[in-house]
Amino acid sequence: MKQLIDIAKKLEKTMRCNCDLDNWQPDQRTNHSWVCRIHRAAMAEWEWEWQKTLKNGSPADRVEEK
Repeated sequence: MKQLIDIAKKLEKTMRCNCDLDNWQPDQRTNHSWVCRIHRAAMAEWEWEWQKTLKNGSPADRVEEK
């Protein structure tokens, strides 16, 4: 599963940052403030991937039957 910082870096290539650094500190997981569209999109993508992983089970949970 991707890390939040990696997702944010990918989104930075196509999205504009709108961090309000005068009023908000950047979140260490994304390096963007909570009000930034990049932070919100990264969190949404990460959550979606997490839910998909839980639905399918992690590879460690799968046991091959012989």
